[in-house]
Amino acid sequence: MRYPDAKKVPGAVMWGGSHIGPKAVPGDYKVRMKVNGKSQTQSFKILKDPRINTTQSDFNDQFDLLMDIRNRTTEINEKILTIRSIKKQVNTLTGLMKDSGFKNDQLTDAGKALVKSLTGIEEELIQVKSKSGQDPLNYPIKLDNKIAALVRVVSSVDARPTAQSYDVLNDLVDKAEVHYKKLDKVLTDDLFKFNNLVSDAGVPAVMVIPSEMNVER
Repeated sequence: MRYPDAKKVPGAVMWGGSHIGPKAVPGDYKVRMKVNGKSQTQSFKILKDPRINTTQSDFNDQFDLLMDIRNRTTEINEKILTIRSIKKQVNTLTGLMKDSGFKNDQLTDAGKALVKSLTGIEEELIQVKSKSGQDPLNYPIKLDNKIAALVRVVSSVDARPTAQSYDVLNDLVDKAEVHYKKLDKVLTDDLFKFNNLVSDAGVPAVMVIPSEMNVER
């Protein structure tokens, strides 16, 4: 009875963070099953633990905050994935140019500068040095992990979230948005200029890489 998880960054090491989606709040629901073009619907209820005094309003507030955390986690991870995708494409292109002997120093330098700018933003959003579960002991977690870590805090008890939970999320989002604005500027200015240089240089869509294999007879 959970909503979909937040988007993940493959291979990312989390320290106390969670991508799990929020549980549905107590209330009336319907389940529908469709087989061979025929559909059946059945109503059911999710009941709260009868031992607790949590109100429906409390459950709703908790759910809303957990959904906000999930969406913010997806948002920051999508930014990270975008950065990594662009870096990979730029590095692949400049690498192919080098291997094929296609020389254009201006374009190569622009590619390096673009990757450097993107890396600087990436390293503020996610801890790129952590490769195993113990690495966060040496390398502090970054904004992605801090936001995701709020899931465990808010969902640890069936109750309305504390004011501190809202404050921490708002603070982390504000810090993240500073870097989102920097990313937007890089994508608007630097990436645009790099793409224009690629176009002006007439970089081939497919480059022939000289074989390094020595064939012996």
